Amino acid sequence: MTACVTELYSRHLALGEPVHSPEWWWRYTNPLEDLPDGFPCPPKPNAPGGFGLAAAIMELPDMDRRRAALDVLQFNLLRDAPRIGWNTEPLITAYEACLADGLQLTLTSNPKASPDRRHRATLTYTIDGNGDAWTTIRVEDREGEQTSVGGPWPSTCESRYFSQIARTLTWIDRTTVMVDPGIEFPGQSSAVRHAIHGQPQS
Repeated sequence: MTACVTELYSRHLALGEPVHSPEWWWRYTNPLEDLPDGFPCPPKPNAPGGFGLAAAIMELPDMDRRRAALDVLQFNLLRDAPRIGWNTEPLITAYEACLADGLQLTLTSNPKASPDRRHRATLTYTIDGNGDAWTTIRVEDREGEQTSVGGPWPSTCESRYFSQIARTLTWIDRTTVMVDPGIEFPGQSSAVRHAIHGQPQS
């Protein structure tokens, strides 16, 4: 559920001043512990197992749920920053950049021209509010008008692999483009094809 937020936050954090940590990675086993009352939203009454806050967050509309996940992440990081010795400025900058992006992670590849140079194919990678990643092929003509869309296809939810996915974008001929979105489908190759003048092929 939180992959769309944590991936976006991580990418913005990587663009700023390094935040040094005693560990090469950092994980919160229970990020909802010891939060202020009513933050980031009131807990759901009578939720089983004491998971009222988690249940309430899960039931929020998509964008509200993303904002709640971002706020919980930021609260935990800022709370632990003095103890660990982190500079909080990069954390604040990353948080504000996530809000500026509308809490949406969208990556776009460089365009690749068809053999006859009449079309260009571009990949778009996104992670939705459920934490599922998707890769889409968009095809434009010489004038930049979108003529065809293929996908979306399931993809890996770790955005650092997008560059590898983008390198698989290949024109089979002047009307068919192929990509490997990074998911192995049962009984077949993970590569998918899109015919720009017809329906997507798998």
